[in-house]
Amino acid sequence: MKNNKFLKMVSYVLLSISTLILILSIMCIAIKNSDYLNSEKYFESEKFAFDYMMSLKDISNKLIYNNSSYNGINDGEMEIYHIYDYNSSSGYIENLYSNYTRLKNIDFLIIYKNKAITNINSNTINEIKEKIESETNQESQEKNIKKVDILDGYIQTNSQSIAQYGEEYLDNFLITYYTTDTNKTDTTLVDGRYIEYITANIKEFEIYSSYKEELNQNFERKIGESVLSFFSCGMN
Repeated sequence: MKNNKFLKMVSYVLLSISTLILILSIMCIAIKNSDYLNSEKYFESEKFAFDYMMSLKDISNKLIYNNSSYNGINDGEMEIYHIYDYNSSSGYIENLYSNYTRLKNIDFLIIYKNKAITNINSNTINEIKEKIESETNQESQEKNIKKVDILDGYIQTNSQSIAQYGEEYLDNFLITYYTTDTNKTDTTLVDGRYIEYITANIKEFEIYSSYKEELNQNFERKIGESVLSFFSCGMN
């Protein structure tokens, strides 16, 4: 009887250890293949195309709604607003222009009517365009830098995932706002000014952008790497 109890106890211990090893193996595989760590998988995915297109829309929203919050300079009749990344107190690169923060490097110039927004440190539209275009030359392509321009409502890109999936999100690129720079309408503010609601679509924007296929070292990614390191899962 004692031997049977001992064997049962050993069996329970071995079963528990096997179960734990199985769970840890599944965790390691899931984390290694997640978007937070597997950059190759992420940049080929529809998820990346969605994140990128929505990032451009987020930036366009800021151009229309929050442009007075940023430093502005004049280039002829064009007013250019600058917005930049910053290093957070935790040491991670954060951006002020998008809710989609997995992408580490993105340069952009977005133009709507006589206003533009960019994170390029230049003072004219032509200089900014040239900077973004120069990033996608042959040498830059070897560094996994991709170009994504949207002109007249059409995507121009050498990114496989944006070319394959990006067009699906163009119809959702709509931004509604109101202006008081209008003639008499049926709608007024409390102070009596007339307002007009306008919906801007993708064809009304000029978008020039480029990105490097590199994931941001954000908090979630750091946690994933720590888990892999702690359980010696490796990053093969």
